[in-house]
Amino acid sequence: MTELAMKGNLGKAILQTSAQFTEPTSAIWEYVINAIEYREKPDGLRVSITMNKNEVVISDNSNGMDHEILKNFFTFSGENLARKNKQASWLKRGINGSGKIAAFGFADELEVDTVKNYRRNAYKLTRKYIENNPQDSQEIPLKNLKLDEKVDEPNGTTIKISNLNSKPDQNKLIRKIEREISHWKSYDIKITVNSVVCEPKQLDIEKTYTFQ
Repeated sequence: MTELAMKGNLGKAILQTSAQFTEPTSAIWEYVINAIEYREKPDGLRVSITMNKNEVVISDNSNGMDHEILKNFFTFSGENLARKNKQASWLKRGINGSGKIAAFGFADELEVDTVKNYRRNAYKLTRKYIENNPQDSQEIPLKNLKLDEKVDEPNGTTIKISNLNSKPDQNKLIRKIEREISHWKSYDIKITVNSVVCEPKQLDIEKTYTFQ
């Protein structure tokens, strides 16, 4: 009897999953929440988002990523290292890690440039790489931009999303972030969008009811 095996199209799976993030605001938030989560504590977090019609750049001063963490970052539906105490996290919220490929919901290129322990690594993944991936392949080669480059810089990660198919709405993104961080307004967290500081907001109450 001929043996059978389950097979899958990795590229197609990535693009189908990223299609959940066609709204740029939701996609960008996935990278912001990663910056918020992956650090020992929230106090002192700084995230800067700059964007225009061509690209979105998200920079943080969180813990950065070494080779092991990067390998997991670029693993589709990879394990959550924080839940195994292999990566710092004060939230431990992620489960499947699908948000890492959210960029392809509204753009064609993703660059990850990260510094950890004075070593910089940077990689690029594009829609073209994904679409050209053989159907039965379980890996998609990345373009290496920097490999273990020695730097005198603090830990942190910069995500660059470019070749946009949909332009992000700055005001909509600010409102989204302000709502999301309202739970953490007691912490020293500062997030800016094109130099505009996002202030934690209480959720609007549309109606109130009194039961007797």
